[in-house]
Amino acid sequence: DFAIEGIRWAVRGSDRFPLDGEMAWDAAAAILYELLPRFEGTPEERTFWQEEAARLSVRAVELGAGPPWLVNNNADLLGRLGQQDRAIRYLEQRLYAASDEDERAELHVRIAALRGGVEAALIEAEARRIEEARVRAFPYLSTDEFIVVGERRYD
Repeated sequence: DFAIEGIRWAVRGSDRFPLDGEMAWDAAAAILYELLPRFEGTPEERTFWQEEAARLSVRAVELGAGPPWLVNNNADLLGRLGQQDRAIRYLEQRLYAASDEDERAELHVRIAALRGGVEAALIEAEARRIEEARVRAFPYLSTDEFIVVGERRYD
């Protein structure tokens, strides 16, 4: 297929000039928005092209190329590829490179969401509260026993 061959040339060109972010973005965009929407190959081939697009797109952002929304798009793509840890590390790197406060705040939210940080922080705070109440009311009970007995209230 001519389209796949053309995209292979774009990828090779980008790999030959690894410091050219625009070439990386052009190759990634060709894969993401021209090849993959109408791709009819095997699931393994589709995954290969998605990984190539992620690699090139991440490089494009690192080199300052591509549209502003590409950071979030890359994190989503890495997540769809089952690479949650890599998506988190990628967003953390972008967080350290970001100079705009709004962008930094958005990245913090994305990172927390990926980590399940909001739920984890709430659970951790509740566990601390229960432990403090247990020590105050029934220091001789285990946490499990305290949960069954409940808090003593002196209102």
